[in-house]
Amino acid sequence: MARRKISAQRAILVFVLCAALVSGGSAFFSRKSEPAEEKNKKDEKQTVDATKSSGKGTAAASAADAVVDAANATEKLIRVAVLVPSNPTMHHDLKQMIMTNLRRLPDANPTMEIRTFLDAGPIPTLPSDGRPLSKTARLRNRMIDAVGIEDYDYVLWIDSDVIEFPADLPTLLISENPTGVTAPLVLIEEPGPLGPNQFYDTTAFTLKGRAYHRPKDNTPYVEGRSVQLFYPYVPIQPYLDPPEQCVMLDGVGTVYVIPVPLFTKHGARYRDHPSLTEHWSIVEAAHQAGMPVCMHTGVIVRHANLPKWGDSWHANARKKASAAASRPPHKK
Repeated sequence: MARRKISAQRAILVFVLCAALVSGGSAFFSRKSEPAEEKNKKDEKQTVDATKSSGKGTAAASAADAVVDAANATEKLIRVAVLVPSNPTMHHDLKQMIMTNLRRLPDANPTMEIRTFLDAGPIPTLPSDGRPLSKTARLRNRMIDAVGIEDYDYVLWIDSDVIEFPADLPTLLISENPTGVTAPLVLIEEPGPLGPNQFYDTTAFTLKGRAYHRPKDNTPYVEGRSVQLFYPYVPIQPYLDPPEQCVMLDGVGTVYVIPVPLFTKHGARYRDHPSLTEHWSIVEAAHQAGMPVCMHTGVIVRHANLPKWGDSWHANARKKASAAASRPPHKK
Protein backbone atom coordinates (compact mmCIF):
# COMPACT_ATOMS: atom_id res chain seq x y z
CA MET A 1 0.00 0.00 0.00
CA ALA A 2 1.35 3.41 -0.91
CA ARG A 3 2.41 5.49 2.05
CA ARG A 4 -0.12 8.11 2.96
CA LYS A 5 1.36 11.59 3.03
CA ILE A 6 1.05 13.47 6.29
CA SER A 7 1.06 17.20 5.64
CA ALA A 8 3.54 19.38 7.48
CA GLN A 9 0.74 21.96 7.54
CA ARG A 10 -0.87 19.97 10.36
CA ALA A 11 2.11 20.41 12.64
CA ILE A 12 1.62 23.20 15.16
CA LEU A 13 4.27 25.30 16.80
CA VAL A 14 3.45 26.91 20.11
CA PHE A 15 6.39 29.02 21.17
CA VAL A 16 7.04 31.55 23.86
CA LEU A 17 7.29 35.28 23.46
CA CYS A 18 10.84 36.53 23.69
CA ALA A 19 9.63 38.85 26.47
CA ALA A 20 9.23 35.82 28.73
CA LEU A 21 12.95 35.20 28.48
CA VAL A 22 13.68 38.77 29.52
CA SER A 23 11.19 39.35 32.32
CA GLY A 24 10.76 35.85 33.71
CA GLY A 25 7.65 33.70 33.80
CA SER A 26 6.14 31.79 30.92
CA ALA A 27 4.18 32.79 27.86
CA PHE A 28 3.43 31.36 24.44
CA PHE A 29 1.38 31.87 21.31
CA SER A 30 0.39 29.53 18.52
CA ARG A 31 1.18 29.71 14.84
CA LYS A 32 0.10 27.22 12.21
CA SER A 33 2.14 26.52 9.12
CA GLU A 34 1.27 28.29 5.87
CA PRO A 35 -2.14 27.48 4.24
CA ALA A 36 -2.58 24.00 2.87
CA GLU A 37 -3.09 25.16 -0.71
CA GLU A 38 0.39 26.69 -0.62
CA LYS A 39 1.90 23.61 0.96
CA ASN A 40 0.44 20.72 -1.05
CA LYS A 41 3.22 20.77 -3.60
CA LYS A 42 5.86 20.92 -0.88
CA ASP A 43 4.59 18.22 1.48
CA GLU A 44 6.29 15.26 -0.16
CA LYS A 45 9.58 17.13 -0.44
CA GLN A 46 9.40 18.24 3.19
CA THR A 47 8.76 14.68 4.37
CA VAL A 48 11.96 13.60 2.62
CA ASP A 49 14.01 16.68 3.54
CA ALA A 50 13.16 16.25 7.22
CA THR A 51 15.34 13.16 7.26
CA LYS A 52 18.31 15.14 5.93
CA SER A 53 18.52 18.08 8.28
CA SER A 54 20.90 16.30 10.65
CA GLY A 55 23.17 15.17 7.81
CA LYS A 56 22.90 11.50 8.76
CA GLY A 57 21.98 10.11 5.32
CA THR A 58 20.10 6.88 4.75
CA ALA A 59 20.22 5.69 8.36
CA ALA A 60 18.44 8.83 9.56
CA ALA A 61 16.03 8.55 6.63
CA SER A 62 15.11 5.03 7.69
CA ALA A 63 14.59 6.21 11.26
CA ALA A 64 12.29 8.99 10.11
CA ASP A 65 10.41 6.53 7.86
CA ALA A 66 9.69 4.43 10.94
CA VAL A 67 7.96 7.40 12.56
CA VAL A 68 5.98 8.05 9.36
CA ASP A 69 4.87 4.41 9.32
CA ALA A 70 3.82 4.61 12.97
CA ALA A 71 1.80 7.74 12.39
CA ASN A 72 0.14 6.25 9.30
CA ALA A 73 -0.75 3.08 11.19
CA THR A 74 -2.60 5.01 13.85
CA GLU A 75 -3.85 7.77 11.49
CA LYS A 76 -2.93 10.45 13.98
CA LEU A 77 -0.02 12.71 14.71
CA ILE A 78 2.47 11.88 17.43
CA ARG A 79 1.97 14.56 20.08
CA VAL A 80 5.18 16.01 21.50
CA ALA A 81 5.47 18.66 24.22
CA VAL A 82 8.84 20.40 23.90
CA LEU A 83 9.72 21.89 27.30
CA VAL A 84 12.46 24.51 27.58
CA PRO A 85 13.45 25.60 31.11
CA SER A 86 15.22 28.96 31.05
CA ASN A 87 16.10 32.05 33.07
CA PRO A 88 15.69 35.78 32.39
CA THR A 89 19.42 36.55 32.64
CA MET A 90 20.47 34.64 29.53
CA HIS A 91 22.58 36.46 26.96
CA HIS A 92 20.38 38.10 24.32
CA ASP A 93 22.00 36.21 21.45
CA LEU A 94 21.44 32.86 23.19
CA LYS A 95 17.75 33.74 23.51
CA GLN A 96 17.56 34.42 19.81
CA MET A 97 19.31 31.15 18.96
CA ILE A 98 16.91 28.96 20.92
CA MET A 99 13.88 30.78 19.48
CA THR A 100 15.16 30.37 15.93
CA ASN A 101 15.82 26.68 16.43
CA LEU A 102 12.42 26.04 18.02
CA ARG A 103 10.64 27.62 15.05
CA ARG A 104 12.23 25.04 12.74
CA LEU A 105 10.64 22.06 14.46
CA PRO A 106 7.16 21.77 12.87
CA ASP A 107 8.16 21.62 9.21
CA ALA A 108 10.96 19.14 9.91
CA ASN A 109 8.71 16.73 11.86
CA PRO A 110 5.61 16.35 9.68
CA THR A 111 4.28 13.29 11.50
CA MET A 112 4.12 15.16 14.79
CA GLU A 113 2.12 17.82 16.54
CA ILE A 114 4.79 19.94 18.17
CA ARG A 115 3.94 22.28 21.04
CA THR A 116 6.80 24.17 22.62
CA PHE A 117 6.65 25.74 26.08
CA LEU A 118 9.25 27.84 27.87
CA ASP A 119 9.36 28.77 31.55
CA ALA A 120 11.90 31.39 32.59
CA GLY A 121 11.09 31.35 36.29
CA PRO A 122 11.51 32.86 38.72
CA ILE A 123 11.91 29.99 41.15
CA PRO A 124 12.80 31.08 44.70
CA THR A 125 15.63 29.45 46.60
CA LEU A 126 14.43 27.52 49.65
CA PRO A 127 16.34 26.71 52.86
CA SER A 128 15.93 23.03 52.04
CA ASP A 129 17.78 23.35 48.74
CA GLY A 130 20.86 21.17 48.89
CA ARG A 131 22.57 22.81 45.91
CA PRO A 132 22.29 26.05 43.94
CA LEU A 133 20.45 24.17 41.21
CA SER A 134 18.04 22.27 43.48
CA LYS A 135 15.29 24.64 42.40
CA THR A 136 15.66 23.36 38.82
CA ALA A 137 13.78 20.23 39.86
CA ARG A 138 10.88 22.39 41.04
CA LEU A 139 10.92 24.31 37.76
CA ARG A 140 10.70 21.11 35.73
CA ASN A 141 7.85 19.78 37.87
CA ARG A 142 6.03 23.09 37.49
CA MET A 143 6.28 22.82 33.72
CA ILE A 144 5.07 19.21 33.71
CA ASP A 145 2.07 20.21 35.82
CA ALA A 146 1.24 23.29 33.76
CA VAL A 147 1.14 21.93 30.20
CA GLY A 148 -1.48 19.20 30.62
CA ILE A 149 0.94 16.35 30.15
CA GLU A 150 -1.82 13.79 29.61
CA ASP A 151 -2.56 15.40 26.22
CA TYR A 152 0.81 14.29 24.80
CA ASP A 153 2.64 11.11 23.86
CA TYR A 154 6.17 12.35 24.59
CA VAL A 155 8.00 15.10 26.42
CA LEU A 156 11.19 16.48 24.88
CA TRP A 157 13.36 18.54 27.21
CA ILE A 158 15.79 21.04 25.65
CA ASP A 159 17.85 23.29 27.91
CA SER A 160 17.61 26.89 26.73
CA ASP A 161 21.38 27.27 26.31
CA VAL A 162 21.54 24.45 23.77
CA ILE A 163 22.43 26.44 20.67
CA GLU A 164 22.54 23.78 17.93
CA PHE A 165 20.29 20.80 17.30
CA PRO A 166 18.88 19.17 14.16
CA ALA A 167 15.42 20.39 13.23
CA ASP A 168 14.16 16.80 13.06
CA LEU A 169 15.45 16.03 16.57
CA PRO A 170 12.10 14.68 17.91
CA THR A 171 11.74 12.32 14.96
CA LEU A 172 15.31 11.03 15.25
CA LEU A 173 15.17 10.36 18.99
CA ILE A 174 11.67 8.87 19.16
CA SER A 175 12.12 6.60 16.15
CA GLU A 176 15.36 5.20 17.58
CA ASN A 177 13.87 4.23 20.95
CA PRO A 178 10.08 4.74 20.94
CA THR A 179 9.45 3.01 24.27
CA GLY A 180 12.26 4.55 26.29
CA VAL A 181 14.29 7.62 27.24
CA THR A 182 16.64 8.84 24.52
CA ALA A 183 19.23 11.62 24.49
CA PRO A 184 21.54 12.83 21.73
CA LEU A 185 25.30 13.26 22.01
CA VAL A 186 25.66 16.60 23.84
CA LEU A 187 28.90 18.43 22.99
CA ILE A 188 30.16 21.92 23.85
CA GLU A 189 30.15 24.78 21.38
CA GLU A 190 33.61 25.08 19.84
CA PRO A 191 36.23 25.76 20.95
CA GLY A 192 35.71 23.46 23.92
CA PRO A 193 37.49 24.44 27.17
CA LEU A 194 39.70 21.34 27.05
CA GLY A 195 39.66 20.52 23.34
CA PRO A 196 37.46 19.94 20.28
CA ASN A 197 34.24 17.95 20.55
CA GLN A 198 34.26 17.97 24.34
CA PHE A 199 31.27 16.30 26.00
CA TYR A 200 29.11 18.61 28.10
CA ASP A 201 26.91 17.00 30.75
CA THR A 202 29.31 14.58 32.43
CA THR A 203 27.38 14.70 35.70
CA ALA A 204 24.01 13.60 34.31
CA PHE A 205 25.32 11.23 31.61
CA THR A 206 26.55 8.17 33.49
CA LEU A 207 27.91 4.91 32.16
CA LYS A 208 25.81 1.77 32.23
CA GLY A 209 25.84 0.23 35.69
CA ARG A 210 28.02 3.03 37.12
CA ALA A 211 25.60 5.67 38.45
CA TYR A 212 26.40 4.76 42.06
CA HIS A 213 30.16 4.61 41.63
CA ARG A 214 31.70 6.97 44.25
CA PRO A 215 28.23 8.06 45.41
CA LYS A 216 29.46 10.94 47.61
CA ASP A 217 31.55 12.53 44.87
CA ASN A 218 29.71 15.54 43.40
CA THR A 219 32.51 16.87 41.23
CA PRO A 220 31.51 17.55 37.61
CA TYR A 221 33.49 14.63 36.17
CA VAL A 222 33.98 11.33 37.98
CA GLU A 223 36.29 8.82 36.33
CA GLY A 224 34.53 5.49 35.86
CA ARG A 225 31.06 7.00 36.35
CA SER A 226 30.76 9.85 33.89
CA VAL A 227 30.58 9.59 30.13
CA GLN A 228 34.10 10.48 29.02
CA LEU A 229 34.99 14.00 27.94
CA PHE A 230 36.18 13.01 24.47
CA TYR A 231 35.56 10.42 21.77
CA PRO A 232 34.54 7.63 21.99
CA TYR A 233 32.71 8.95 25.10
CA VAL A 234 31.47 5.46 26.07
CA PRO A 235 34.56 3.23 25.84
CA ILE A 236 33.03 0.27 27.67
CA GLN A 237 30.52 -0.24 24.88
CA PRO A 238 32.08 -0.55 21.41
CA TYR A 239 30.56 1.48 18.61
CA LEU A 240 29.04 -0.48 15.78
CA ASP A 241 28.71 0.44 12.13
CA PRO A 242 26.76 2.54 11.25
CA PRO A 243 27.15 4.91 14.20
CA GLU A 244 23.44 5.86 14.40
CA GLN A 245 22.56 3.67 17.36
CA CYS A 246 21.49 3.76 20.96
CA VAL A 247 24.28 3.28 23.48
CA MET A 248 22.69 2.16 26.74
CA LEU A 249 23.52 4.34 29.75
CA ASP A 250 22.53 4.68 33.39
CA GLY A 251 21.80 8.41 33.17
CA VAL A 252 21.19 11.20 30.64
CA GLY A 253 20.41 14.93 30.82
CA THR A 254 20.34 18.33 29.03
CA VAL A 255 18.29 17.12 26.03
CA TYR A 256 16.18 13.96 26.04
CA VAL A 257 12.78 12.58 25.09
CA ILE A 258 10.52 10.68 27.51
CA PRO A 259 7.31 8.69 26.94
CA VAL A 260 4.51 10.45 28.84
CA PRO A 261 3.35 7.26 30.66
CA LEU A 262 6.46 7.59 32.82
CA PHE A 263 4.71 10.58 34.40
CA THR A 264 1.04 9.64 34.10
CA LYS A 265 1.25 5.91 34.84
CA HIS A 266 4.40 5.58 36.93
CA GLY A 267 4.17 8.91 38.75
CA ALA A 268 7.74 10.06 38.08
CA ARG A 269 8.72 13.43 39.58
CA TYR A 270 11.89 15.48 39.50
CA ARG A 271 14.00 15.55 42.66
CA ASP A 272 17.49 16.87 43.19
CA HIS A 273 20.35 14.49 43.83
CA PRO A 274 23.42 15.27 45.97
CA SER A 275 25.98 13.93 43.49
CA LEU A 276 24.17 13.50 40.16
CA THR A 277 21.43 15.84 38.87
CA GLU A 278 17.66 16.23 39.02
CA HIS A 279 17.50 14.20 35.80
CA TRP A 280 18.47 11.07 37.73
CA SER A 281 15.13 10.85 39.55
CA ILE A 282 13.32 10.55 36.20
CA VAL A 283 15.85 8.25 34.59
CA GLU A 284 15.85 6.00 37.66
CA ALA A 285 12.05 5.77 37.40
CA ALA A 286 12.45 4.81 33.74
CA HIS A 287 14.81 1.98 34.67
CA GLN A 288 12.35 0.77 37.30
CA ALA A 289 9.56 0.84 34.71
CA GLY A 290 11.61 -1.29 32.31
CA MET A 291 12.17 1.53 29.81
CA PRO A 292 15.49 1.46 27.93
CA VAL A 293 17.68 4.53 28.49
CA CYS A 294 20.15 5.38 25.77
CA MET A 295 22.25 8.00 24.01
CA HIS A 296 21.80 8.25 20.24
CA THR A 297 25.39 8.56 19.04
CA GLY A 298 24.30 9.55 15.54
CA VAL A 299 22.59 12.77 16.67
CA ILE A 300 24.72 15.67 17.94
CA VAL A 301 23.58 18.82 19.73
CA ARG A 302 25.79 21.61 21.07
CA HIS A 303 25.53 23.42 24.39
CA ALA A 304 26.73 27.01 24.62
CA ASN A 305 30.32 27.51 25.75
CA LEU A 306 29.06 29.65 28.63
CA PRO A 307 32.24 31.64 29.46
CA LYS A 308 32.22 32.81 25.83
CA TRP A 309 28.85 34.42 26.58
CA GLY A 310 29.91 36.02 29.85
CA ASP A 311 28.54 33.29 32.11
CA SER A 312 30.14 30.61 34.29
CA TRP A 313 29.61 26.87 34.19
CA HIS A 314 26.62 25.78 36.27
CA ALA A 315 27.75 24.85 39.77
CA ASN A 316 27.05 21.30 40.93
CA ALA A 317 28.16 21.48 44.57
CA ARG A 318 26.90 23.59 47.45
CA LYS A 319 27.49 27.33 47.25
CA LYS A 320 30.46 27.18 49.59
CA ALA A 321 32.32 25.11 46.99
CA SER A 322 32.82 28.17 44.79
CA ALA A 323 35.66 26.56 42.85
CA ALA A 324 33.10 24.42 41.03
CA ALA A 325 32.21 27.33 38.76
CA SER A 326 35.67 27.29 37.21
CA ARG A 327 35.75 23.57 36.56
CA PRO A 328 34.89 21.91 33.24
CA PRO A 329 31.16 21.89 32.44
CA HIS A 330 28.79 19.22 33.59
CA LYS A 331 25.13 20.14 33.42
CA LYS A 332 22.44 22.76 33.19
